[in-house]
Amino acid sequence: MTDAKDFLLVSNAFEEQTMQMVMDNMELLVFWKNKDMEFLGCNKHFASYIGLSCPTEIKGKTDYDISITKDADEFREIDKEVMKTKVSHISVMQKQPDEKSWWRVTKMPLQNSQGNVMGVIGILQDITDEILSQKMLEANSEKYKKMIESTNTAYMILDYNFKIIESNQIFADLMDCDDPKELIGKDPHNWITAEFQSSIGSALYSLKQGEIINNLELSMVNDKGSNLWINMNASLIENGGKNIFCLVRDISKRKQSEIKKYIHSQKQKDKMRQSIVQMRSQIKQIQTP
Repeated sequence: MTDAKDFLLVSNAFEEQTMQMVMDNMELLVFWKNKDMEFLGCNKHFASYIGLSCPTEIKGKTDYDISITKDADEFREIDKEVMKTKVSHISVMQKQPDEKSWWRVTKMPLQNSQGNVMGVIGILQDITDEILSQKMLEANSEKYKKMIESTNTAYMILDYNFKIIESNQIFADLMDCDDPKELIGKDPHNWITAEFQSSIGSALYSLKQGEIINNLELSMVNDKGSNLWINMNASLIENGGKNIFCLVRDISKRKQSEIKKYIHSQKQKDKMRQSIVQMRSQIKQIQTP
């Protein structure tokens, strides 16, 4: 007959086996240590990463026995701080020893049912591809900006709430502003005239749905009170988060010319209508005995 002690041993072994199975099926690198900074276990991905044939081989080892960081002392200091304060160290980026790879590191206090700290658990995620993609995008973004500057085109970059986070001097000049930095945080909605508020609102909503803004013509009044017409093209860009890249062209001269032509055309039509009315009046007078 199995006594309570045997049952407890079987139960603990089952819990440990279950936890190991769960950890091994995670794509992340996971380890856990005791308060003496000795490894108690890890998942198979972490074991493979540090060159062990199975997770059980890590028991009793320390950070000095394996090579996962350039500075084992710094790695351990973070563990000690987490255990001392019971405050987790969440999603902090760290460069790997090869100087080419990056982790996202999370460390949490390992506590028993009474809330006493028994050690620390660490979770490492390889984010090298994410970092390289971001760096490539930033590099391409800089090249794109330089190319735009060479074409004498204004641009502004908005955050996801449509606030300016960057613009070039050409755009600043368009807005009668000496320094592009003075425009940071401003909302371009405030410059759009009332009759085009609905148009810009609909366009920006569609932009968030993945569409692009193509040749949208808007009437604006800048902070200095100057009236202008712009043609805007915009699209979403991934750059440490979703931002909006806007190309802006000043079409005030063309629109003013179009307005003059329209006014001239309307005057001509008015004259023609007046002539027709006069002719009809003269005909009626002739026909009247």
